[in-house]
Amino acid sequence: MYYKYTDSLKFIAPLFLLLFLLANAIFCNASPQSAVEGMDLKYGKSDDYLKDETEFSKTRNISHDAFDSVYSQVASSGENVYISWEQAVGGSNAKNYDIYFVVSHNGGSNFSKPMNISNNSGFSEHPQIVATGNNVYVLWVDNSNGYRQVLLRSSHNGGESFTPALRLSSVNNISFNAELDASGSNVVAVWNNYEPSKGFVVTMIVSNNKASSFENRVSLGSADQYSYPKVRVSNGQYYATWNTNQTIDSMGRILFTSIGNETDASPSRPLKIASYLNDGEPQIMVIDRNIMIFWTSANQSGGYNLYFARSSDDGYHFSKISNLSENFNDSSNVETAFDGKFLYLLWQEGINGNQEILLRMTTNNFSDFGKIRNVSNNNGTSECPSLSISNGRLHIVWEDDSTGNHEIFYRSLNLR
Repeated sequence: MYYKYTDSLKFIAPLFLLLFLLANAIFCNASPQSAVEGMDLKYGKSDDYLKDETEFSKTRNISHDAFDSVYSQVASSGENVYISWEQAVGGSNAKNYDIYFVVSHNGGSNFSKPMNISNNSGFSEHPQIVATGNNVYVLWVDNSNGYRQVLLRSSHNGGESFTPALRLSSVNNISFNAELDASGSNVVAVWNNYEPSKGFVVTMIVSNNKASSFENRVSLGSADQYSYPKVRVSNGQYYATWNTNQTIDSMGRILFTSIGNETDASPSRPLKIASYLNDGEPQIMVIDRNIMIFWTSANQSGGYNLYFARSSDDGYHFSKISNLSENFNDSSNVETAFDGKFLYLLWQEGINGNQEILLRMTTNNFSDFGKIRNVSNNNGTSECPSLSISNGRLHIVWEDDSTGNHEIFYRSLNLR
């Protein structure tokens, strides 16, 4: 659905958008409806799907709560494993959601008691989490002041305590679909920002001092209400991708841009990676000069597959588009992680009428992908996955309703 904000609508549009997005806040982003161009169906053999994976740890219920727990994220550094999620709160404020957090200091063997780190009267949603060294950063969107704002809390002692919440977005704008990344002392966040005079704009902000303070906000490019920006920081350079339907020909675009760490640096002109008919949520991975962008889009039969394009020259040129899930037909919500040698893909897939979480890894210089593994493998709806790697162990979380309630499940895999 496409909206044009005319002068007569610009005052009521933010309220409409707020209500629309709030109604969808507890769900994962919908699968895109799109058709890609330049497809190279290179990957995916009929025997690439493995159902029984005994090398994974047992599945554990992390949230274990009577109220809904949704949209989990995981980060790790060394033996520290951090999980955050969005959870309904009980009592008189039962329709509200807060952001919860747990930590393990022994590689996921056991976790702390859940901590409410948003803990306010507003609707707190869609947490993002990243860890580097002994620092962990949790980002989320909150409407406590009447507008949806991007908030951040930091811990510099392995998740034992957190700084007060820091607002990253402008106070009177509507900000949502936020993401972040960190490396060393650098912390970067992006989000979809709306203000009546400018419309929807992908906005980025950077800290060079472990989130103690942030530089001025930078506009990366135009967007729409269905845009989901993603960001990575690597070697002092920032890389971002997002989807948008804000185009002259009504075709959606997967866009890419980069920006240096200099004080006066400006983002490069957004480069089109792919076209599609409707919105799709991308992911980005940066490894040296290799930039890989993944997204889900409609195939020729009307289902959805996972697609991939790669640049080996720091984003100046991208390869043809490749299908990584061609033997499936309902792919969505892709996530990525890198262990220094292999790249891992995690996504949600419809199998025999049920939603499962599937894993796949590269086997040769990011150009070949190996067998597909079913991580969730249960009778419930498994969705919204996230993964992280540290100390030779892969950590995976997802939302699952196999208990009769939406809970946060966790599994790990020893990669050594």
